[in-house]
Amino acid sequence: MREVLRDVMQARGQAQRIGVNLNQAVAALNSGEVSSTVQWYARSAAQTVRKLDELADELRRRLP
Repeated sequence: MREVLRDVMQARGQAQRIGVNLNQAVAALNSGEVSSTVQWYARSAAQTVRKLDELADELRRRLP
């Protein structure tokens, strides 16, 4: 369970950093700047959410 908790905490931190970066990229787009990193952030966010889903499923299986 400690390993799962560590993974959840790591994924949460990644999701938070990605969210901040996406907000900055969207703000830049709204101001007329073109950001080549928006797609990268979106893919990273989707990957992090998938990881969180996998971890949640694992927790459901392990907990009574």
